[in-house]
Amino acid sequence: MSDGCGGCSYCEFPYDAKLPIATENGYETRTFENVDDVWQVIDLLREEAINFNEQQGKSFDIVESIIAQIPFFTCLNHIRNDKYLKLINKYLYCTETGTPAHKGDYGEQPAIWVEYFFIIKNALAKKEKRMRDKATREANTNG
Repeated sequence: MSDGCGGCSYCEFPYDAKLPIATENGYETRTFENVDDVWQVIDLLREEAINFNEQQGKSFDIVESIIAQIPFFTCLNHIRNDKYLKLINKYLYCTETGTPAHKGDYGEQPAIWVEYFFIIKNALAKKEKRMRDKATREANTNG
């Protein structure tokens, strides 16, 4: 992700945006003053996805559901976290070069790094699958 999104209408606080989720007041427009306001809506989206999956017996990916709705109410840069971007870069470097992240074999790697490694690996695999599926759909449509 770049440092700037290119200038969406949600880059700078405060701003108003219509929520992509119905609340007790319907699809209300809120004033977003800071990142905490953004995370409150993300929490609502998470709860909605969990409840929908439970009530409908579905297994929609909660993260994908939230990410799909981000552009409707905030700039992606508001939820960007440099710590996690560095971890992703570390993962990519280690994977591409065959270099261990820390000295020692698997059993000597910090447990938190191993956890991050598999989270990042699974997230990237999901993204690659979405890209392949999209390419396949486009190829079949343009066929």
